[in-house]
Amino acid sequence: MLRFASAVLLCVVASNANACLWDLDTLEMERSRFPGALELIVGKFLRHSDVFYEWRIEDRQEKIAAVDAGELELSDAEVAGLYDDWAVALSKLGRDEDAIEVIDRKAERFPETGRYETHANRGTFLIHSGQLEEGIAEIDQALEINPEAHFGREKYQKLLAAYVLFRREIERRDDVSPADFKAVYSFAYFLEEHESADLKDAVDGLLGMMKFGDYKSPVLLEALGDIIWHFPHLRAEEDAKLLAARAFLRAAELTSDPDKAEALRKDAESALELQVIGDGSNRPFTVSEIEAQLAREVTEAEQWFGRIKKDEALWVEAADDPDQRFWDKYGLQDVRVGKVRMERLSERYAPKGIPRWMIAVVVGGAAATLLAIFGIVQLKKADRKSDAVFKGEPR
Repeated sequence: MLRFASAVLLCVVASNANACLWDLDTLEMERSRFPGALELIVGKFLRHSDVFYEWRIEDRQEKIAAVDAGELELSDAEVAGLYDDWAVALSKLGRDEDAIEVIDRKAERFPETGRYETHANRGTFLIHSGQLEEGIAEIDQALEINPEAHFGREKYQKLLAAYVLFRREIERRDDVSPADFKAVYSFAYFLEEHESADLKDAVDGLLGMMKFGDYKSPVLLEALGDIIWHFPHLRAEEDAKLLAARAFLRAAELTSDPDKAEALRKDAESALELQVIGDGSNRPFTVSEIEAQLAREVTEAEQWFGRIKKDEALWVEAADDPDQRFWDKYGLQDVRVGKVRMERLSERYAPKGIPRWMIAVVVGGAAATLLAIFGIVQLKKADRKSDAVFKGEPR
């Protein structure tokens, strides 16, 4: 707590001299203010592989067919949930038009069951496919049914879609420079027009959209950078400029528009402006340094997710219930960037069908054997020393 207070005081004092010192603690403080933000920016969070979603599409179709054939007994709510799973899996694979078709089939079959999920999912699929006005209308219907579902995520999804429409109109104007745009028309300032907008809720809403939607969306990444950098009335000790710079740079990597990528890099530069490294040199933090850190963090995330992909490929081929296997292995993991956990042998080989008790016996036996060998070696050393003493030989 003392370290945190000292760092904040240092930043406040330095800001009077138009600079703020940053070090390792600064990023950790930002991460504590916005938990999970860095992990979602770089992609190190619990998620499924494309192979898993392909399996889920087939699995849900088979279950629905079994229900229709009288071979499987499920409630209406359970069958409606199968349609939701099927549609979301299609969307995760970039097949939003197919997802809309499936969710419409659900709505036709179950007009009164799972209505909130129907409208929320359909609105999301429409927004993903670029049909923003229609998507907003669906989200409105979902909010009428349950305004607080998903911790208000849909509220900010609607606001973001409205902002994208607003931004398109502004970008058509000739009298707005890029600098003016970010200063006056960013998502952070757009939210200020809505008095019910709250920083924590807005961040949680955006992080939820990234986690359950598309964490690689340049629109979501830029919006996140905007609000954690200069949300209205945000004090210097409450913002997250290091995280914001990462969000802008990640968005620049992922956008297909070169002009937009350049603008996002400038946003990252602006977020780092007047910030200096607290290592005694007081030199400015550069975009290239943040880019290098970001590249390492993304690589870490990709390597970590590579293990999930391997597991899921195996489970899809061999496990009775890949869904359950995923949560059994990964559900309780503390997933953080910078935390590399050694994989236990039981986790590595159990997915291949080897019983955990057998792994424990083998590992325990090996450990006991090594311990016995070590004990024998020590006894022999002791015997040699005793013989040397008895014979008067130097030790």
